[in-house]
Amino acid sequence: MKSAIITGFAGVWAIAIPSLALAQSGGGGTGPGMPVLVGESRSVDFNEKTMDERARDAAERDALQKQQKGKDEARSLRARPARLKDLVEGAKIFDKKGVEIGTIQSVDGNSAVVASGDSVVAVPADAFGKNRNGLMLAMTKAQFDKLVAGAQ
Repeated sequence: MKSAIITGFAGVWAIAIPSLALAQSGGGGTGPGMPVLVGESRSVDFNEKTMDERARDAAERDALQKQQKGKDEARSLRARPARLKDLVEGAKIFDKKGVEIGTIQSVDGNSAVVASGDSVVAVPADAFGKNRNGLMLAMTKAQFDKLVAGAQ
């Protein structure tokens, strides 16, 4: 078995050595050790992308960035509970759609007095939320106006 392996390697060396000698001597090439090129030569870069592939990649990247921006914006508009220290005189109050409802006129204990148009109403502090736009209530302006009209 050892002789078969040695013979196998000897056969490989018998083929490789003359080829190596020819390449080093420059036999038939354009210079020492240079291979002969037949026909049109072109280097191939397997990482090279066509213009269409680059455009598609850019469009996909832009779409992902736009999607992420939308998620970030939605996250920043998502309300979280407002703290009592967030309720300050003069702060604007918005509805859940971002429409201005009114302004805090004063804060008294656990409620804030909100002035909206000609109406003034006390709103419990735990009813307020907050997002990047400021303080808000979880209702539309129309719903708020209807509640205020019903309370008077």
